[in-house]
Amino acid sequence: MKHFLFICFLFLSVAISAQVPGHYTYQHGWDYPVKEGHLTVHETGTMDFDANGTACDSACQTYHLDRPDGSSVTWVFNYVSPSHWRVEQEHFYFAGEKSTFRMELCSFEGTTDSVWARSYAEGLITPVRQHIDRETRFHLDRSDAEQLVWSLTYPNGHTDHWYFFCYREHDLPITNFGARGDGVTLNTTCIQAAIDSAHHIFMLRNQKARVVVPQGTFVSGTLYLKSGVTLHLEKGATLLGSTNPFDYIKDPTVRWTSFIFAIRQHDIAITGNGTIDGRGWEVANNMVNYIHLGLVDDPLKYDRPNEGNRPENIHFRECEQVVVSGITLRNPASWNQQYDQCRYVLIENQTVDSKNYWNNDGVDIVDCQHVVIRNCHMDAADDVFCFKSHSVDGLSEDILVENCTGRSSANGIKFGTMTRGLFRHFRFRNITLYDTYRSAITVASVDGGALQDIVIDGLKATNTGNPIFLRFAERRQGSVTPCLKDIVIRNVYVEVPAHKPDAGYSYEGPVEDQPRNTSPSSIVGTPDHRIQNITLENIEIHYPGGSDSSYAFCGSDPQSLALIAERTTQYPEFSMFKELPAWGLYIRHADNIHLKNVHMLVANHDYRPCIVADDVKGLTLVDSRPATPQLLIANGCSSIKAPGYHVVKQKAITLTNVDSHQGELSNPDTLGIHYKASLFGIKNNGTTLNTNSIQRAVDYIAQQGGGCLEFYVGRYLTGTVRVPRGVHILLHEGAILVPSSNPYDHSAGIPSSPLLFEDSTEHPFGLGFIEELR
Repeated sequence: MKHFLFICFLFLSVAISAQVPGHYTYQHGWDYPVKEGHLTVHETGTMDFDANGTACDSACQTYHLDRPDGSSVTWVFNYVSPSHWRVEQEHFYFAGEKSTFRMELCSFEGTTDSVWARSYAEGLITPVRQHIDRETRFHLDRSDAEQLVWSLTYPNGHTDHWYFFCYREHDLPITNFGARGDGVTLNTTCIQAAIDSAHHIFMLRNQKARVVVPQGTFVSGTLYLKSGVTLHLEKGATLLGSTNPFDYIKDPTVRWTSFIFAIRQHDIAITGNGTIDGRGWEVANNMVNYIHLGLVDDPLKYDRPNEGNRPENIHFRECEQVVVSGITLRNPASWNQQYDQCRYVLIENQTVDSKNYWNNDGVDIVDCQHVVIRNCHMDAADDVFCFKSHSVDGLSEDILVENCTGRSSANGIKFGTMTRGLFRHFRFRNITLYDTYRSAITVASVDGGALQDIVIDGLKATNTGNPIFLRFAERRQGSVTPCLKDIVIRNVYVEVPAHKPDAGYSYEGPVEDQPRNTSPSSIVGTPDHRIQNITLENIEIHYPGGSDSSYAFCGSDPQSLALIAERTTQYPEFSMFKELPAWGLYIRHADNIHLKNVHMLVANHDYRPCIVADDVKGLTLVDSRPATPQLLIANGCSSIKAPGYHVVKQKAITLTNVDSHQGELSNPDTLGIHYKASLFGIKNNGTTLNTNSIQRAVDYIAQQGGGCLEFYVGRYLTGTVRVPRGVHILLHEGAILVPSSNPYDHSAGIPSSPLLFEDSTEHPFGLGFIEELR
């Protein structure tokens, strides 16, 4: 019992050198048998020492009990109030009152028997409170500017040591905790001890602390970053991942494996000019060996371990006030850096080399809010800037990406694939992409999510396999009303090569995924999930053309278009439909698509038309000045305005919701600019005489070089109007021109129509009609 009381007293043992006033962290650990099993104790804390020899201590203690049946229980205690100590010459001792010392149980895990757990915890700390002895003195064994070592010798002759490390302005070098930067020594425990000590400073004093990784190469397994702690990597410093898969933890909360975790923490950061290198190729291939040996349970799908079993470099979950700045991230075994359900995240000035193994993304933002990514360069074997939602209740909003460059063997900007929650208020500015195997921009919602209010403004992509891919389908249902709408993409320049654009990657994109002919940009919904309100503005895309219809043919007639499968449950990639019938843009199952100043240029003749619109309600192309005649195939569409394009109508298409009484209008670019009658004060109430208003309208349109005057639903009373050449009258369904019954409102010798066209080949057209003049 006496020996046990001495051990209990050690829980409070802290020390300070009277010769070195300042701030110290300390650590100590030991283990011993108890009747319930084997107890391991680890203590970390901080000590402030003044010039008078008085020290104030704060600490955290962890007790871990291993039971004979293989189960375990862990308790965590904190000092609720500081305990006071006194240094005299080479000894120190407890100088406070017992009543001032209090420890509080923070948490326990490993058992559901809370009554037993709390009772056992009280039994652990009660002897400590009762047996604080001022006469028990600790001896100073070592003292220098950086480290103190105090010891206590038991009556049986056994001596334990406590290590104290000096820090200035809350900087804690990991070398003070025993870490070695030799590129060989495994430093996981030492670095974690430094992080824990810095966390205690924050929790007990509300002061942030930095754990400093100095120049050198420090090997480690999984580390947990904690609240109030900045992990700072100095120039020339490298945190090097262990190549042993068993040195990494698959966290039970998130079910992922990572080099650096932070779970439900706040005010955390990773900064500096150093490097985090996961050595992903080595650790993943070692894991493959262990899987074959039966030491690791993994399905080994596609001949690679599951993503969650391979360590990421960084995985932060449910954290707030996060900064990851300045560092270089290299060679993860899985995703590179994942931020899941985090808020107020700043990622800046990063250099990412993430092409060491499969699924090496640049950055993954999952159900996060208030995120800024800026001034980063990311080279990734998978998607560069990737945004996901893993939860039907997930919310991703207020995300800004600006002034970044990326290279990818997959997609540049990627929404998806997992998209279960709500995405809104995304902004991208000044993005440069190159050598991108798949799409420069992919916005895909296929898992029941809602994506809206996304603006991409300023993007240059060279040597990319596909410019823009928007896809809306439903592989699974979510809790929100699914949608893909209100997306603006503007100020974009893209060059698509004729060759495979990602040659040279360690893990190139699979050739078998690609169609034989270059794919166009595409906006593709499904009959039940239509894409809505898309604006493409100030866009220039250069395609190689040269498609060979004898090698791989996809027709644009109604029968051929019907053969393009919907593929509603397939993984969304621009190549998912294989051959597509357009070389520039393919649109299907979409509403309100607006193209303004969009130039699509083709280097070599392509057998396909420029644009194919299939089941599109509302397609407007404005200010397009094609370098070559461009053909738009419209199949089963309505409300198409495309001056400058030769439009081929199919499947009873109606242009601007009308069909000509005299037959189909096959070349609507002759219509020019369209004007609504209401803009000129023309009334549709059936009683107001509109002769003068309509005459002014058609005269104005003629002065502007011609165009089309549109009448919508209503009754328009008018006398005779003379229509100049180049002016067209379009009567929408439900629009009726009503001739005035007053003969003085009409010209002499008028025919049955109140409209007199100067060009006898012109005529009113549409689904409306003109009442007979009586």
